[in-house]
Amino acid sequence: MSEIIAAAVAALVALAVSLITEIREKEHLFADTVSSERMKWIREIRKLSVKLFTVCESCNGTPTPEQLIAFLEARNGILIRLNPDDAYYSDDQALIPMLEKDFAGVKNDLPQIRKYLMKILKSEWDKVKIEAGKSLTKELQMKKIQKKIEKERRNS
Repeated sequence: MSEIIAAAVAALVALAVSLITEIREKEHLFADTVSSERMKWIREIRKLSVKLFTVCESCNGTPTPEQLIAFLEARNGILIRLNPDDAYYSDDQALIPMLEKDFAGVKNDLPQIRKYLMKILKSEWDKVKIEAGKSLTKELQMKKIQKKIEKERRNS
């Protein structure tokens, strides 16, 4: 009889360990996927930002058709990657109206645009680092970043 109980306990322990391992593997896979997609997003925004800054800063006067096309591709590429409704992207709400301007308007706002893009990219990079860390502290660290973003936004 005790052999049956021991076998049942062993089976339950094995089942519990198996379930816990599967849950952790899924969490890890999800975090890896999110981090990898976030890194792609960061690279795309950086590339488009460089293009936007280069075109605007290299143009003196009226942009050529080629410069205007490059400007529109960069500006629109950045705009479609921003999410003004997501709480983690609070700087988007200030950045989007600046990017929606014409060439001259964006060129005039380049220092502010650069500042907001740098903040957004920094906070995204911090999230990638958190996602790569231990899962127990991830949520607390994400909330800390969000509070910091909101505080900076109120102060600017």
